Amino acid sequence: MKVFLFAIHDNGQQHFTLADAMRTELGWDAKSMVMKESYLGFKTDWTYEKNLKEAQEFIEDTDLFIFQDMLMCVDGLELQKYAGHKNTIINGTGSMMRANIPILREMQKEGWKMVTSLCDSTIASHIASPPFQNWIVPIERINELTKGVERNEEFSICHAPTNTRGKGTEKIEKILKSINDIKYERVTGMSWEEAIKKKAKYHMIIDSMGDNCYNAGNSLEGLVLGQHVLTAMDGWCLATHDWIPITNIRENTETVIRKTIEEAKGGDRNWMLREEKEWVEDHFGKKKQMKRWKNFIDWVMQ
Repeated sequence: MKVFLFAIHDNGQQHFTLADAMRTELGWDAKSMVMKESYLGFKTDWTYEKNLKEAQEFIEDTDLFIFQDMLMCVDGLELQKYAGHKNTIINGTGSMMRANIPILREMQKEGWKMVTSLCDSTIASHIASPPFQNWIVPIERINELTKGVERNEEFSICHAPTNTRGKGTEKIEKILKSINDIKYERVTGMSWEEAIKKKAKYHMIIDSMGDNCYNAGNSLEGLVLGQHVLTAMDGWCLATHDWIPITNIRENTETVIRKTIEEAKGGDRNWMLREEKEWVEDHFGKKKQMKRWKNFIDWVMQ
């Protein structure tokens, strides 16, 4: 099976991670390509600037196309000639997808197949009935990057927004400023790998108090890092799992944050860390996710 994955920016490195999982778990010939690389430094197989010729040759006998943010028209690639309803999936993640939900619904009516991450209700709850959970956490890479990293001596909290408005950063920092005896840092402006190493030093991560509810990246990475994770989750997100080892701060926000910090500062959470990591592996590890992806791909193509 030959698979071509294309994105403007690979949100959360999900297209490269998916392509890599297809290669290692299924033995498929999968290539991911981005229109433009970002400061986050996510890995990709090809870029538009460097690998256009290889990509054009690759797509001429590709079996399956996976696009992010419904990207279909690209100068230099004859995508429209080869991609159709029965060999194409729109994999929805990120802000561009959220901005085009009405168009995506029209595309669904025309026969295009779409899948969005269940943990991002801002997209998934508007597209269709609950899809399979498609987010893949690069657990092995996170463990490699953080091997030997020690936590701060003082109880510490981090927040790592790529979009401060969508993550409610101002609200978070206003609350934390009024709490004594904690170390706080906003982790931003660096590559993903650098950010993972820095976040691993902290005991707790606050992901979002904004519009992005339980939006996968920071929350799930935080669990892999052995952190206590606080984020905003709505009913959609809570309904998709029997148990989520994350503290919900959507309601009574300041009270919940203060109480959780005090409990975490005074207790030993090591007994929970293994259970939380196993939960991430079970729901979002590449082996489990490739089984789900394979079933969905078979349905699309058959």
